[in-house]
Amino acid sequence: MPYRITIIPSTATPSTTLAQVVSLRIDLFSTIVDPSPNSLTNELLRWLKLKRNQLFVVVDKEDGLVLGYLQATYSTIVSISELATSPKKRRQGIGAALLSAALAFGARQKLNEASLLVSTDNLVAIKLYEKFNFTKSETVKSYYRNGGDALKLHLSDLKAVATPKLVTSLNASLDSPFFPVVISVPHGGAEDLSTIPNRTSGCFEPDWNSAELAAAIYDAFDNKPAMTTLNLIRSKCDGNRSSSSACECLGLGFAAETHAQYHSSITKQLKACVEAHGFALLLDLHGQSHRPATELGYLVTSTDLLNPTLPDTCVSSLSNLVGSERSLEDLVRGTRSLGCFLEELGEAVTPSPLNREPVSKQALDRAASEASEDTTACTGPPSAAAAPSTYFWGGYTARRYGGPAAAAKLQAKDDLLDASTETWTRSVSAIQLETSWACREDAACRLRFATALRSAVESFIKANFNK
Repeated sequence: MPYRITIIPSTATPSTTLAQVVSLRIDLFSTIVDPSPNSLTNELLRWLKLKRNQLFVVVDKEDGLVLGYLQATYSTIVSISELATSPKKRRQGIGAALLSAALAFGARQKLNEASLLVSTDNLVAIKLYEKFNFTKSETVKSYYRNGGDALKLHLSDLKAVATPKLVTSLNASLDSPFFPVVISVPHGGAEDLSTIPNRTSGCFEPDWNSAELAAAIYDAFDNKPAMTTLNLIRSKCDGNRSSSSACECLGLGFAAETHAQYHSSITKQLKACVEAHGFALLLDLHGQSHRPATELGYLVTSTDLLNPTLPDTCVSSLSNLVGSERSLEDLVRGTRSLGCFLEELGEAVTPSPLNREPVSKQALDRAASEASEDTTACTGPPSAAAAPSTYFWGGYTARRYGGPAAAAKLQAKDDLLDASTETWTRSVSAIQLETSWACREDAACRLRFATALRSAVESFIKANFNK
């Protein structure tokens, strides 16, 4: 179910959203609150006027219906006064998403504790709070208007909810000497936190063994590159999507915070590379299982690659390297290409001088009625049901960082980088590596490919970047 979480500002005025919150509150808490809509609306508006109060609302992205809300006060601790979800939308992660967002907001305010009261009869809610490490501190007798008792629950460490570390940055300080390469690993994470709701659209399967392959590649370099790995499992957060579609808890919560932290780390590393070397090469590491060759994605589509020679005007994440000495054809599948250098070392790869077209015209024609190209890989061991019309030519990360020309393939909903202000992006080139299972299957395979890739990348940089 696609939904978003919003914070109602303190300057809020009566609106459809607030009216729905009030209606939901009356439906759920008629025995413990004043059931008058006007009274409750005025009470809520007065409450919102206090800057320390925040109202979090889950809204269905399709029809705008309010599915749940949470009220919290941020002073010396986070005090959660109400959390409610629509009875028709329960057990879909809405309560967890709201609680995650509220606690993440508190963590950003440098608060470390949280408390709340919950009815002793509300066993489902109590179980949810326990997942977030809340513990019972006391029972408050006859707390509610109907005479019911309440449990006072306490969380002593907000950071504990977000552990373990969900983003790893290696060589983050870029100690000299360092190699002018940044490796990003969006789909190798294994941390499956029950407090973060599952995504409901896109591919959820991890790129199996890609994190292990990334570690082998990092170790293969003498002068280390920088590397950022997303440790949160793909079903919770997809690092190769924009913030608007990366996680279910849109814009707030630990999943969204993790996505922002992941891309903040990549940005910092790329900028440092450009400052030190005058350029940076981003390798976005993935895995696929639909062909035995590793795919190299430059934002050049299968259809473009059917041309005998790629025009230099073709949008590509290597466009900033095209010039009088280098054509796009040379860079993508000619003697200057990463595919050429990998092929010379015995690796099966496409596009390359020997494997120029990842997808034949016949295969594309057969798949004309289907979505023959996707930028999101679902990967594991090879499947017997191969997809010859599939070629992963580059996803969100390659588009976001692969120079100003790459931004032409960003959608309006994506997170744009403005090359006029973010001038460092003009010196960044990006390649999406969709490694085959033969590169990831075991330690020996990973060592073989890591060694070959290090050598090939060194040759690629020497041929195309160094003056």
